[in-house]
Amino acid sequence: MSPPPKEIPGFYFDLEKNRYFPNKGPIPGGADKRPRISTASSASASTSTTISSKGYDQEIKNRKSQKASKLLNLRELHGRLIPGGVQRREFQQVFQDMQISHPMVWTYEDSNEIVDAALEKFNVVLQSSEGQRNASILSMGSISGTVRFREIGKFRCDFESYNMSPLVWPSPLENVVSNTLPPSLSNSEASIHLNTRISSINKIGSCSSQNALVTTLGWALKHAEVYVFNLSGPLDLSSAFFYEQRRIKKVGSFNSTLWTAACSPSGKEAVVGLDRGAGLINLETCKFSWILHSKSAVFSQQFDNSGNVILCGLRNGSIVPIDIRQNQQMHINPSAGPTRGRQKPTAMAFRAVNNARLNKKRGFELKERFSCSTNASMSSSVCSLAFLASSDHYFLGSAMDGSSYEGHKNSCNHLQLAINPSETHFVSGGEDCHVRCWNIKTAELLFDKNVSNSIFTTVCWPENEGSYKTQHFDANSSWGAWLGSMDGLYYMHGT
Repeated sequence: MSPPPKEIPGFYFDLEKNRYFPNKGPIPGGADKRPRISTASSASASTSTTISSKGYDQEIKNRKSQKASKLLNLRELHGRLIPGGVQRREFQQVFQDMQISHPMVWTYEDSNEIVDAALEKFNVVLQSSEGQRNASILSMGSISGTVRFREIGKFRCDFESYNMSPLVWPSPLENVVSNTLPPSLSNSEASIHLNTRISSINKIGSCSSQNALVTTLGWALKHAEVYVFNLSGPLDLSSAFFYEQRRIKKVGSFNSTLWTAACSPSGKEAVVGLDRGAGLINLETCKFSWILHSKSAVFSQQFDNSGNVILCGLRNGSIVPIDIRQNQQMHINPSAGPTRGRQKPTAMAFRAVNNARLNKKRGFELKERFSCSTNASMSSSVCSLAFLASSDHYFLGSAMDGSSYEGHKNSCNHLQLAINPSETHFVSGGEDCHVRCWNIKTAELLFDKNVSNSIFTTVCWPENEGSYKTQHFDANSSWGAWLGSMDGLYYMHGT
């Protein structure tokens, strides 16, 4: 019996042809004709184990249980593009999917009913007895009408007094070992109580200088209101600084329900969604003007990257793009809801913004029904919209009936979705109290677990410094999302 062939790095030995061949991945665009691959089974043995092409595909198909070391080995063998069934996927994408498929989720004690209406993160300058420092704060809005601001720390021991954050997923009984720790959240806070339920909290301005736009829902005899919170100067969260006149400014009041709001990239204007349409507010002069009249309420809004086009998601399922540079007011018919034969969004983002520029030439005169070529629609009320910053032509929308994405459960709740900074994945809660994560490109559901006893109504996936323009891959820079429910505040991070 002849001795086994000698192992040569980067080559395999074909017993039938009695010669060595280089280990190479499939030719782009060609059929997958990978030969058998031989790898050493141990460092001390020279016996090789043959893995068939079929077995290899089956091994990497189950990416959710794939170890990072195995992915690194595949990358060494096949380069940046590694095969996966009938497709080849980038190593970075497969690794991120693996991370998001196995997240860790923590909860913060004593946070019940304080973050069930709105959630946003801000970069500010804090004032303390030791001087000024750059810091991040988390703004939390509740259905009781209270807005709270607390400082976020990098580690759980950052503050002398802080909320413990026990692990809720995976189960502590599973003894999962991880170097990842949740950020700490200071117990000291600045808060203010407004007239009714908080309906939205939005950033105003750039990452280096941020203020907050806060809106209330309005109820019965109480008007819906719009406020600008000044966060640009040094803040002292230990004092009631929001009660100072220079820190808070009311810029609008409406005898109507105010469901949503969005700020333009310039920070000079904001659009509000009301029961009877949408209006534009100049945040400096407080001047208000209608841009959309409708008998269907505006549930969600989102500016495009230029700040010239605003998308309005209506209760009847219509998604209307409006160019705010136009002086004409847009009137729509309430019968223009979802109808048979209209475009229905899939789990992938779809093109819509250029249609708004077509509307600009027509003067926004839509009389009877929406045109399929200029507007999109969903199967039910549009409760969330999100633009992709890396492309001026695509956005994600979420329907209230839960039909937008695989596995999503919803029927009557106004649930949000959030996109990670690298714009590869997004997350949303469901009315079954599950949290779910999807891959934007493939529309694949990657994570689906119940980690709370109440619905996650608010989601915040903060931007990192490099945003989507960062070319290098940083596993931690874009993977950390905040979730809010009646049960309290949660933090989710990939393993």
